[in-house]
Amino acid sequence: MNAYEEELRNLELKYDQKIHEVINLRNTKMLESKNPVYNDFWMRVMTNHKVLNKMISDQDRESLKYIRNITYVKLEDGNVFL
Repeated sequence: MNAYEEELRNLELKYDQKIHEVINLRNTKMLESKNPVYNDFWMRVMTNHKVLNKMISDQDRESLKYIRNITYVKLEDGNVFL
């Protein structure tokens, strides 16, 4: 690994950690909140995404209403696992 690749990898790790902190904070707030706006948060996020929306059926929409938490893990090869 050359110096550029190593620096890039270190920056990715640094900001991945920051992203996870924000995601964890959001998830905690959503799970603790009694506000009904969070009940279908992930369904609204996914159906408002211009690419994902095209892949979501009406049956999927109904199921997505029950999702409370989505996480990911970045693999060593750079791929993301949900």
